[in-house]
Amino acid sequence: MSNSATSPPVYLGVDVAKATLDAACSEQQFAAIPNNPEGHLQLLAQASQLFPGSPMHLVCEATGGYEQALVRSATAAGWKVSVVSPSRVRHFAKACGLLAKTDAIDAKLILQFAETVQPLALQEFPSWTKDLQDLVSLKQQIKVHLTALSNQLEIVSCKKARAAITRLGKAHQNEIAATDKLIVALIATHPELAQNVERLSAIEGIGQATAAAILALMPELGKIGDKQAAALAGLAPYNRDSGPCKGQRSISGGRSKLRALLYMPALTAIRCNPILKPFYKGLRDRGKKALVAITAVMRKLITLCNRLLSDPNFSLAH
Repeated sequence: MSNSATSPPVYLGVDVAKATLDAACSEQQFAAIPNNPEGHLQLLAQASQLFPGSPMHLVCEATGGYEQALVRSATAAGWKVSVVSPSRVRHFAKACGLLAKTDAIDAKLILQFAETVQPLALQEFPSWTKDLQDLVSLKQQIKVHLTALSNQLEIVSCKKARAAITRLGKAHQNEIAATDKLIVALIATHPELAQNVERLSAIEGIGQATAAAILALMPELGKIGDKQAAALAGLAPYNRDSGPCKGQRSISGGRSKLRALLYMPALTAIRCNPILKPFYKGLRDRGKKALVAITAVMRKLITLCNRLLSDPNFSLAH
C-alpha cells in the first residue's frame, strides 16, 4: 500500500504573472511557463515527474486573480494548494535577509517560505462558490464606481458633464440590479447554497443579498471553529503586551471587505437583536467606546453565522 498520504509533501513554489509562471521545486526551476491551461498541465506534470508517488503541494501568492486558473488546474490534478499573502512572503524574505527580486528569485523564495512555514492548504468548496464570488465581487466593484460617480456629481458644474455622469450612474444602477438577479438565479439553482442563504437570512439585519455576500467572502463558514472565523474576518482582538506594559487589545488583518459588509447588520442587531442589543449596551455601560462595542457585535455576528452553518440543529433565540 502506498504511504504517500503520510509522506511529507513536496512543495512547488510558483511566482505568478499575468502571462507567465516561474516555479521552483527542490533544486529544479521552471522559467516562463505560459499562464494558461496548457502551461499549467505542463508545469504540474514536470514537477510531479521529479517526485513520483509523493504528495504535491503548490504554493503561490495572491495576485488579484491571475493565480485562480492555476489553482483550479492544480486542484483538479489532485494537488494541495495554498494561496498566501504577498506580505507574508515579503516579511519572510526580510527576516532571511533576501532583498533581491526577480521572478526566478521570487519562485525560489516562495518555495523556501512553503518549506519553512508549511502553510495550510485551501479547502475544497462546492462548485457554485467561484461563480458566487465572481458575481459578488462584480457587484461590489460596480458599487465602488457608482460611489465615485456620485461624489464627482457633487463637484461638477458643467451641465453636459453632469448629464453624462447621471447617465453613467443610472447604467451602473441597472448593472447592479442585473447582477442581483444573477445572484438570485444562482442561489435558486443550488439547493445547498439556497439552504445556507436561508439560514443566514434568519439573523436580524442580514437579508438574502448580504447572506450571499458573506458566503462569497468567507466560504469556509460552517467548516471551521468560531475563533478561526473571527480571526479570518479580522475581528479577533490580539494582545499588545510587553513585559509589565499592558497595551490595548486590537483587531488586525483579516478580510476587510467582509468587515465592511458586517457593519450595517451590526448596527441593525444593536437596535433589534434580543441578544446582541443588551450585549452592546453592556459593553457601553462598562465604558467601551462605541466602535469597540460595534466591532464586538460584528465578531458575534460572524461566529453566529459560522454556528448556524456548522450545526443544523442550532437555532436562533427570539
